[in-house]
Amino acid sequence: MGATPKRYEHRGGGSGFPGPFFLVSRPVQKANTGGNDGGNDAAADLATGMIITQSVSSAKPGPPSLNWTEEDLDIADTNRLKGKQPDNRAWVTPDVHNQSLKQASDGIFYAIQSFFRQQLQKLRGIFLKQPEPKDDDWEKAIHKAMQEYDWTPWREVLRPQVMRQVEDAFEQGAQDVWQVLRQKGINLSWGTVSSYARKYGMERSAELVGMSVDDEGKLIMSKHPKMRIDEDTRRNLQEWLKNELESGKDWVNIADDLYNQSGEIGFPFMSDWRARRIARTEASMSYSRGQIASARDADVTKVEVLDGTQDEICAPVNHEIWTLEEAESNPVGHPNCSRQFLFVIE
Repeated sequence: MGATPKRYEHRGGGSGFPGPFFLVSRPVQKANTGGNDGGNDAAADLATGMIITQSVSSAKPGPPSLNWTEEDLDIADTNRLKGKQPDNRAWVTPDVHNQSLKQASDGIFYAIQSFFRQQLQKLRGIFLKQPEPKDDDWEKAIHKAMQEYDWTPWREVLRPQVMRQVEDAFEQGAQDVWQVLRQKGINLSWGTVSSYARKYGMERSAELVGMSVDDEGKLIMSKHPKMRIDEDTRRNLQEWLKNELESGKDWVNIADDLYNQSGEIGFPFMSDWRARRIARTEASMSYSRGQIASARDADVTKVEVLDGTQDEICAPVNHEIWTLEEAESNPVGHPNCSRQFLFVIE
């Protein structure tokens, strides 16, 4: 058995916004059916035009830990999680689970928030140098401005920053279950789980910007990416600029509109609200995947899903028994989800 893992301190600093999420009904992806998994689809929802941008203006400030919401569990389930664990179940207690998720979410949030703000400064500088459009040729004006912006940092700067935070979240989830299983008299190798974390962090951070890891461990552009937060931002920035120009604003006004009157970010797809939405979802996914990695190393093969009964995605799977593969394919049901797994001890 390896040495006891440490609790990870996440890197970064900053502030942020929440916003309501909008449910998109989808079935649980069974492990043997192939295709996109539910977790990736849920994360992709937060990075597409499905976001209702008006919600940003009413969002409250602060990182995820200061705006935390929980799945609404039945009273019986809430009491169950706080009570004594039976011999045939093992789970991370609510206090530890929440502390770890808040810490992981904040770490990812601060990395994304800092990057977004750096990029907004670059965009502001570009907009302030633009000539006024001739003959209301918005398309040509937008194309010129967009050509001057370099999207390379999304892959070369944001990706490695998120990779470190995702890896930390994975390792924290693995550590928390590792400790619980030890109390059950089940021993496992921490070194093996740690290697899973590095692999997952590299793969997941690559997916977020439309890349993948080949068989030799090299980063390559994906031919059919599941999601691209950079491309979604590009598309929505073009639409935002079009609306701004068509409303009669000049480039100085548009540069000012990147921030609202409160000094917060006015372009929704680089807002703190979006950073927090991504962070909460990615933290939940990574933390759960880490838990599953520890369980697999301990030869646990099944989980019981605890997911609340208050929405159309979570309610149908609440208390279902899944294989580890099904849990791994569905670590969350929707953006901001805090799905929990109870590990079945046989």
